[in-house]
Amino acid sequence: MRTRLSPGRGERVVQRGHRRTAVFGSLIVFILTTLLVPIAPAIAQSKSGFIALAPIKVNELFIVVDSDDIDELRDEIREGIASIGSLELVDQQLVSQWAESRGLSDNEGCFSLACMVELGTDLNADLVVAISIGGKKRSNMVQYEIRLLDVAQGRVVQREIGSGSEPHTLPADEIGERIIQIVERHLSPKGTIIIETDPPESAVLLNGEPIGFAPVTLERSAGLTDTVSVVRQGYTSRSRVVTLDPDETRTLLMELGIETVYEFREFPPLHLFAIAGQPLDQASSNLDSRLSWGVGESYGFRVDAGTVWRFGLGFVFYKCELDDIEASVKTGAGAIKNPEVIATAVHSSMYYYPGSQAVSPYLGLGIAATERRITQSYISGTEERSTDFEVSLMFTFGIEATVYGPIRFQVELLHSRLLFESDAWSLADDSIEQRALWNVSFKDFTTYTLLRAGVGFTF
Repeated sequence: MRTRLSPGRGERVVQRGHRRTAVFGSLIVFILTTLLVPIAPAIAQSKSGFIALAPIKVNELFIVVDSDDIDELRDEIREGIASIGSLELVDQQLVSQWAESRGLSDNEGCFSLACMVELGTDLNADLVVAISIGGKKRSNMVQYEIRLLDVAQGRVVQREIGSGSEPHTLPADEIGERIIQIVERHLSPKGTIIIETDPPESAVLLNGEPIGFAPVTLERSAGLTDTVSVVRQGYTSRSRVVTLDPDETRTLLMELGIETVYEFREFPPLHLFAIAGQPLDQASSNLDSRLSWGVGESYGFRVDAGTVWRFGLGFVFYKCELDDIEASVKTGAGAIKNPEVIATAVHSSMYYYPGSQAVSPYLGLGIAATERRITQSYISGTEERSTDFEVSLMFTFGIEATVYGPIRFQVELLHSRLLFESDAWSLADDSIEQRALWNVSFKDFTTYTLLRAGVGFTF
């Protein structure tokens, strides 16, 4: 049998004291929890990462920058980054020790992508700011470029280029302000760009710098304007300008068109034909007997101007006698034989070849500058008269055949017809009989037709 003992008065006092202490302690814990819980996230977010200032690169090829100005610039940047509050600057002494271990000189700096990534990785920095300072030829203004590297992404996420406003003066304040702007812009709310391409796996460039092959997903600061470009060999490139809103996700489908390739022959084949021949029949505009058999020759070349066209330049020489002069006209002027006529022409023509077979017909049309010369024979001697250069049309029909390799053979019918006649042959002291003879002679020799054969070589 158990007996329950009642506590004494002293024991009851001790128990009441313990209860009061427990209640008071719980109240303190409650108050501290209530006050500190809202503050805890702010404390946790007060420092969101580390940022390192890379050794500054100075190019003194066209401008000289004082070392004190560089130190002042570093101070400006450190103060600016400290004012952001959400980033902690890596101790500059650690950066100097790192640069010394890599053998970097004072002005060499760390500005390349590989160097910036290595610096950020070795010093456990989340961001790296790199600056390059220099000048341009025939300019006294200091030029600068700022890069912000995201170490986790391994790429430059912000880039700024600018120049000072005063000659030979390093704009430390301006550079410091722009660094603050690009860092705050990088820390601002983000958006996402998803880049897909057709065809897939095309190269993607962001603001002119390659970032990989599609599909690519990018996190970019809201309000920042970017140019996204896609390139692929054999296709036309495409570019889009993108500005994101906070928390926006935008998908870009970049379709590339097939690039049109134009093939040009660096040296088009030259068809060179050295032609010598004479008419195979009485030669005139209507193939009648006004002109006797004669001799002729021609030279020239032709160049391919497409699949069925050729352009040619040539020289034609033709010599014969006029058979259609009435005897009374000749004897009245004292001539003892038929007039001897010579035509000399320099022409340019276009030729149409409808086929590319071994034997191909062709047609030609051209313009020629022609000179006509006629010689009359008298008992006392000969007299020659000529015209100025006249304009004539050249019509050509022929057949070309491949004999062997580059050797070509042509049979060609060439017809020349004057467009405008010259009367430069006329003399003021001519008698009526002489004028009649010269007039008939030049009138009968306004056209001529040659059937000729020739051999040429293709180069």
